[in-house]
Amino acid sequence: MPKSKKTKPEHDIAQRIKRIEAAGIELKQHREEIGFVYHHIAAHVGLVNAFIEVGAYEGASLYVYAGLVPKGGLVVGIDDGKRGYKKRERLKLAMGMIEAEGKRAEWIRGNSHRAETLAQLKALLSDPQRHPYSGYADFLHIDGDHSQAGSMMDWKMYGPLVRPGGLAAFHDVRAAPPSRVVPTWDEICNTGALTRTICRGRFRTRKGGKLHKPCGIGLVYC
Repeated sequence: MPKSKKTKPEHDIAQRIKRIEAAGIELKQHREEIGFVYHHIAAHVGLVNAFIEVGAYEGASLYVYAGLVPKGGLVVGIDDGKRGYKKRERLKLAMGMIEAEGKRAEWIRGNSHRAETLAQLKALLSDPQRHPYSGYADFLHIDGDHSQAGSMMDWKMYGPLVRPGGLAAFHDVRAAPPSRVVPTWDEICNTGALTRTICRGRFRTRKGGKLHKPCGIGLVYC
């Protein structure tokens, strides 16, 4: 019998990056870093039935990571939407692309540090029809408030919503020059939590020009 051709998974990350950039939304993360994290989550967690991103911005990484979510799964972006009309429209576009794949995409528009924002998220996660881990997420990406106090607050508020066996990721944990997320990440690593830091070299931005400095992504095994 002839050998059957291997087919790529529907959530091929290279294709997802091409699609989101073709839509005019630039991915502001190192492709090797986000690629490693993407495939690591796929191997470690498996299907991500619920994915939360704190700091959805224009929706590029939200769309890329949503490739891990099966049809009928939940994708939630938290962002205050205060960076201008064009960026809000790009986020809406990215969410529309996610919904076109048969997934549920929700934008919680508000400050991530407010109690009502957390309450809205908990309400979305607490649907017993959604998946066995009702009330929890499988993957959390924190890329919002980059102050030391703000990033730590995001972790303390949303970290507990990741189910046992799930993963949380922080962006800019090794940004150069150092971002204010760096001491937050170092503090988390010093708590004894199981963590891993991914940091790759420089890469050129889509529009050319100067090389983007390494940012780093930190993983917390929950």
